[in-house]
Amino acid sequence: MTEPEPDLIHILYMSDSRLDRPSALDQLQTLVETSRRNNAAAQITGALMFTEDNFVQFLEGPAAAVQRLLAKLQVDARHANLRILLESPARGRRFGPWTLAYCGPAEFVRAELDAVAGCGQSGETARARLIDLMVAFAAAAD
Repeated sequence: MTEPEPDLIHILYMSDSRLDRPSALDQLQTLVETSRRNNAAAQITGALMFTEDNFVQFLEGPAAAVQRLLAKLQVDARHANLRILLESPARGRRFGPWTLAYCGPAEFVRAELDAVAGCGQSGETARARLIDLMVAFAAAAD
């Protein structure tokens, strides 16, 4: 059994993509590679989904490191309209082995993203379903 990590938080956010569509997948590959290196150094784990229109990302790690990353994301020109869907202390990691599990462009998850985007702060079930879906994708990609 692993020891609990003190000061561990997780954040789920969604943003509108500002990536140039013709080269979005190439830009995204570079983003994923860079993020994996940076996240490993900061002890951040999580998963990313991208649908050409939106990013959705689950981040977990030491509170200060996650907050620093979130501050960078909020001013990153590749994002617009970044909204925090969930932010809370965490008892453990859901994406422990993945510095960034990339779930890829997936049209079939658009309905899940739309459900979360439309529910605001009251959509606990939709958020939980989206996180579970991201965990399943990460496990399948491993």
